[in-house]
Amino acid sequence: MRIVALYTSLLLVLFAQCLSPASAVVTHIHEHSQQSSGITISIDFGNYTNASYAGINAANVLNATQSIAQVELSWYGDFAFVIAIDGVSNDPTAGLWWQYWVNGQLGPVAANKYELEDNDSIQWRRDLSHFNANEEGQFNYSVLFGASTLGVLTLVFLGILYRRKMRGQ
Repeated sequence: MRIVALYTSLLLVLFAQCLSPASAVVTHIHEHSQQSSGITISIDFGNYTNASYAGINAANVLNATQSIAQVELSWYGDFAFVIAIDGVSNDPTAGLWWQYWVNGQLGPVAANKYELEDNDSIQWRRDLSHFNANEEGQFNYSVLFGASTLGVLTLVFLGILYRRKMRGQ
């Protein structure tokens, strides 16, 4: 019985670690849908062209961006994925994707889901993907390792439970 308790505790700790980045995402989503004021937006098109706008009023990052630029989208359920801004498209072969930062932090959710606050600063960049990348832009394999470890431990735990059940019969 001690071994089952030990594995259960270990699985809970690993599960909590997997959820911790998601809990940080939730702090950036607000439950209001009213417009915020004093928003600034800068867009770096990656071709030595930049644009800046100030004094924008909008409820979320997508609305703010659409108020100053033509935005092409692809929808995944109710999540908007930005394909192009003012005719400058993502380039999958080069790994260049439109990404946004609010107040210096990479946007953790779809642009239509990030609710703005007064005086937020939005920056759009067509850049190498920062999803699961470390500071040098390299893929962060710790996520893959963590998921694999969690899967293996789950299988071990289920095997122990199965053996205990078979002994009890």
